[in-house]
Amino acid sequence: MRYIHKNHPYETFYKDYRNALPCATPQFAAAQQRGKATHYAKYMNGHRTASGERLWNDSLICAHRTHKFGTLLKVRNLRNGKETVVRVIDRGPYIKGYVIDLSIAAARAIGLLGAGVVPVELTVVDKREPDDAPEAAND
Repeated sequence: MRYIHKNHPYETFYKDYRNALPCATPQFAAAQQRGKATHYAKYMNGHRTASGERLWNDSLICAHRTHKFGTLLKVRNLRNGKETVVRVIDRGPYIKGYVIDLSIAAARAIGLLGAGVVPVELTVVDKREPDDAPEAAND
């Protein structure tokens, strides 16, 4: 990918790492994943994520280590049975046993805000193909 910055007369070349992490293979697309979930801190509102999108606390979005950006995941709280569907826009969490970081709105929807960390079950609802991945906004 070629990028020419408006303030610099030279060209720079860089590799696009937005979808570099491996994704769940097709035969396991409907498989469920269990682990712990947590949520983003409130101060992260408006910050850019690994996909280039901005994190908004009122959106149903999440971070996952391996699923492609744009993949829809159903998250079910195993303690109370509440569930919601979120879209992957970031990478993480990188702590053993944790499988997903949720936005504040998604955490509120499954009853995670009071507890901080809860056991969850993830199921793929809609898997994005590489050509369908959302492009980063040019701000």
